[in-house]
Amino acid sequence: MTIDEIKHALKAQGIKRGALAERLRVSPGTVNNWFSGGRAIPAAKLELIELMLNPPLTPAPETTTEDLVPIGIILTRTEHAAAAQAAQAAGQSLHDYARQMLLHGCRGYLPGS
Repeated sequence: MTIDEIKHALKAQGIKRGALAERLRVSPGTVNNWFSGGRAIPAAKLELIELMLNPPLTPAPETTTEDLVPIGIILTRTEHAAAAQAAQAAGQSLHDYARQMLLHGCRGYLPGS
């Protein structure tokens, strides 16, 4: 996503820059710096922003963007390659596959499971 696309999506979803900063665990000044072009958004933060603004799986209808909490994981290149291969074999994006596997492991802890 470009900065302009992020700004547009934030506005469309009613998310303020301060709320974005809080969710990403950075200062509001950092977000302002990214948006003014002072610094590039780090790849990991950009990925979280994209996931927050465009969740890979459709949440329940009553879910709002305020209910979404981005998480990030770090994998070795070997682990990433294996996960990407498994996702491809399942016909899913890596994000969708990882989310599905994570939630599968949470069965019994989620409401209604």
